[in-house]
Amino acid sequence: MFFSHKNSAGTVFSVSFSKNSASRTGPICAEGFSALLNDTEARGRIQGVSICVGAPSITHLLFADDSLLLLKANEENAAHLRHVLQIYETCSGQKINKEKSSIVFSKNTTAQVDRNLCKLWSSHRNLGMKNI
Repeated sequence: MFFSHKNSAGTVFSVSFSKNSASRTGPICAEGFSALLNDTEARGRIQGVSICVGAPSITHLLFADDSLLLLKANEENAAHLRHVLQIYETCSGQKINKEKSSIVFSKNTTAQVDRNLCKLWSSHRNLGMKNI
């Protein structure tokens, strides 16, 4: 199989594997997803978060079958992230489970930004989670 996505600037990412390596699909998809997020950040389309001034930013942490995405809360980041996820879904054949997904905002996020981003994502916050 071969996953590839191209935009006007060229290939964003491509991954290939044989039919016999189906058990490696998960790690390969995770590598592609990570590469796509890293490329999007390098192009200045998304902004990760840093723990202090001068520290490198972090956009994502990937676990076995979970992903934690860490972005500054603004509409531009949300729109670019949505595009990244659409590319990932198209190329990998996997779908984001919105029932198991949630959005958490820092306590510094205004209520207006909170509402706008949740509306943009057609989502609501997981009721068990609070601002951090």
